[in-house]
Amino acid sequence: MSITLEEDGTTLLSGPVPDQPALYGLLRKVRDLGLPLVSVNQITVTLSQQILNKKRSNTKMNTNNKGAIKMNTNNMTTEMEDIKVSLKLKLAAMWTSFMFLYTYVDHFHLYMPGKIEEILAGKVFTFDITYVFLMVAMFL
Repeated sequence: MSITLEEDGTTLLSGPVPDQPALYGLLRKVRDLGLPLVSVNQITVTLSQQILNKKRSNTKMNTNNKGAIKMNTNNMTTEMEDIKVSLKLKLAAMWTSFMFLYTYVDHFHLYMPGKIEEILAGKVFTFDITYVFLMVAMFL
């Protein structure tokens, strides 16, 4: 992709996009950066090549040592780069979500009419309260 700062302060992002999912991904990144999208235009390959060649001869792209592109839009600099999230953090977030869901279901289940009496009678849902059931519940 070629990024060019126009004279009127807008940024032109041009280049080939292989398919619609790639286009949607590109549009999502523009949205996530909080940049206003003025228009999206499809142009022919020959015309786009002429525009790209003209822009490349007049423009330098700023890249850092990781290859991330800096976009200047109305004197605002934004760096586009993927954020790496550690596996431990993902597992901790999934476990926390599961525990909140588990607590939510148990807590509101007790407010349903007749559920306390079922538990006192030795039943939870369709399960009998046994030592195995208690061990599994304790493990979870």
